[in-house]
Amino acid sequence: LRMFLDELKKRNKKPMLALHLKKDAQDKEAFLKLAEYWKEYNLYDQAFVFDLTIEAAQTFKKIDPQIKIAFIISETKFEPTIHLWEDVKNEHCFDIVWAAEYRSFYTKELIQDMKQIKGTVYAMSPDVHRALGHPLAYDGYEKTWQNLIEWHIDGICTDEPIALEKAITNKSL
Repeated sequence: LRMFLDELKKRNKKPMLALHLKKDAQDKEAFLKLAEYWKEYNLYDQAFVFDLTIEAAQTFKKIDPQIKIAFIISETKFEPTIHLWEDVKNEHCFDIVWAAEYRSFYTKELIQDMKQIKGTVYAMSPDVHRALGHPLAYDGYEKTWQNLIEWHIDGICTDEPIALEKAITNKSL
């Protein structure tokens, strides 16, 4: 991570960074090390950590409350790091929603509620969930992109970034 951050600094690049922290790396020692990086590289407005359990997020926030944390929110809780919106929307230990639809989850009302409560919402495109059998994983994910953009989503995570960029640039969405 340090080499990557040094290279960004050298090139004077400041892209938004989403750091996926796997469950087995969610301990106090890891959080202390990450907090050092956040301070050293001033990542507070440029990065966030996602895929945490509630307990891990609470621990991390105690170490450095300024580090932004995103929870994965989905229609099904099949892992301890994936949460149901109704269960966590009032939790104060996370700042950003990382919405992940596995079958049918995204609605305008849901995205608006998430944005009203948490402010920033990123969404996974159905194409990312091909291995999980999303019904729009191969055909139709562009309609999901169109909806998410119309609902003012803050970002879309996709395995098809060139197609998404082209669709946005050509205003075909």
